Formats: sequence, structure tokens, C-alpha cells
Amino acid sequence: MKDKSIFFSALLLLTSLLFSCQDSFTTNSPPPPVTVSDADLLALTAAPGFAFYKNAPDTLPFTLNGGGHNNSFIRVRFNAKAQSVLTDGGKLPVGGRFPDSALIVKDIYTAKGGTLLATAIMLRLPAAANADANGWVWGEYNSASASNPPAPASQKGSQCTACHSTTAASSPVSGDTGNRDYVRTFGLRP
Repeated sequence: MKDKSIFFSALLLLTSLLFSCQDSFTTNSPPPPVTVSDADLLALTAAPGFAFYKNAPDTLPFTLNGGGHNNSFIRVRFNAKAQSVLTDGGKLPVGGRFPDSALIVKDIYTAKGGTLLATAIMLRLPAAANADANGWVWGEYNSASASNPPAPASQKGSQCTACHSTTAASSPVSGDTGNRDYVRTFGLRP
């Protein structure tokens, strides 16, 4: 009888511990979402391991037909996460999606081989407090400086998404095949 009493006491103690542990796991709320600052977003562009669009570091006209960002010239580069979903031809497949932590950087120049004018950034981070509805954190910075940006990360791409959501049917640019996961380079530079 004493053995049964010890067994039931031990069982009761284990059951109590189990339920008390479950309560502590289920009542804790997740940490609040992180906000990506302009300085942090810009700092990510200095990391090593980027690859240029189609592996070509050339400074290219913004579009084949000119236009966009004051008829400027660009170089687009992708971090390793973004590169992981690109085809051998250096493009995101039609209907494809960039993974979380993908970083796409568009360096904007005054002329071919000219001075850096601005840096536009897209970071896929859906859990960020300042990500847009599609999971992108956006920012554009003059001359690689986070001070007084024309399109700060806090605005969730409000100055960028109208153009970046353009489809082949809605594009005013002849030959544009539209965005791929909000990246215009693939459609504008076949």
C-alpha cells in the first residue's frame, strides 16, 4: 500500500510540474517585431558576398529606353540569400519569390561609371515592424548616407511600391515584362 501511495504522489507531482511548465510556455508572448533602422539597412549593403545582376558589374542605363530615377544609371546586386533563388541567367524565375533575409541593392549613378547618387534597398524581412504588406523593408539614401533619406525605411516603401508593382500590362516602358517579387530589374533589363 505504501508503494501505491508513493507512486500516486510521484505521479501527482509530475502532473503538476508538467501543467505548470506548459502554462509558462503558453502564456509568454513572443518578442515584439524588430524595426530596421535606416542606418542598419544601409550598413547591410557593405557586407561581402554580393553578386551583380547577371554577374556583370557594369553601370547600366536605368532602362533600355531610359527613364526612371531621373534617367540615371544603375548597378543592381544581390546578397547570398537573394542569389540562392536566381537562375543561371541571373534572374528570379517568373512567379518566384525571394526568401527571408534576401537583400537587393540598387546603386544609382549620375552617368555610366559616374558618381554614386543614391542607394535603394529592398530587404525581405516580413517580421520587421516596418516591412510592407509583402514583407519588404524599403529604403533609399542619398550618396550612401542614412541622414535625411528621400525614402526612409519607416515609410514602408510608400514612394517605391507604385513603380515596383508594375506589371507587363501596366508598364509604360516598351518590352517591360513586369516585376518579379517587386524587383523591376528582371522585367526592364531582359
